[in-house]
Formats: sequence, C-alpha cells, structure tokens
Amino acid sequence: MADPVTGALTAFGLPVAHADLIAGLAFAAVLEGVACFAWLLALRPTDVTEVAVTPAQYASHAAPVTEVTDASRPVAAIQSPATEQPDDVTRVMTAIGAGQLRGTVMEIRKFLGCSRATAAAVRKQIETPTG
Repeated sequence: MADPVTGALTAFGLPVAHADLIAGLAFAAVLEGVACFAWLLALRPTDVTEVAVTPAQYASHAAPVTEVTDASRPVAAIQSPATEQPDDVTRVMTAIGAGQLRGTVMEIRKFLGCSRATAAAVRKQIETPTG
C-alpha cells in the first residue's frame, strides 16, 4: 500500500501481488518500447547522396605522389648512393678548381643535390692522398 501505483490498482479490487506484477510488466514494456524505438532510429535507411571527394579536398601533410608514367615515356634508373657517376667527381673538381665550391661534404651535397653518403663518396674520391 506504500507504492502509489500499486495502491491505485488495488482500489479496483486487485490483490497486491497481482498489482505489483502488472506494474512491473508495464514498466518493462515501456523500457523495451524505448529500446526498440532507439534501434529503429539507429537502423533507419539514410537518404544521403554521396559526394565524390577529390584528393585536393583532403587536408594532408603527406608528400605529393607522382603519377605513373606510360611505357612511351622512359624513366631514368635510380642510382644507389654507393655508385655515383664519374662525371659528378669531375664536375666537383672543376667547380673547386674554379673557386665556385669548397671541398666540404655539405657544399658538395648542395652542389650536386645528392645524399650525404654520395657527397661523402665524391669527397673521398677528390681528396689528394697525403703521405
């Protein structure tokens, strides 16, 4: 009789046990109804049209990708740092002789536009042996 819902149901002549059962089933039905409605909202089909997104619309800090070349346009072979062109050594020696370049690895690297390992290998080749 302390529960207001059960008390209202017992006023119609229902026993207390039956009134508790009916109130519990009603609350459970409401709870299940809300859950079913939430699933209905979550799984409804959307009428959104897809928009094509080009790579220019993405904000990225990645380096740009070069496009693939056709077979008609040959691509130069990539050289490893260990095998440098002999003309690099001659170009560096000519530039040093003309006073345009110092013989440091950093200057050689800037001049040739190559890696540090390649510049160091060229530097070793242009060094004059002292002994």
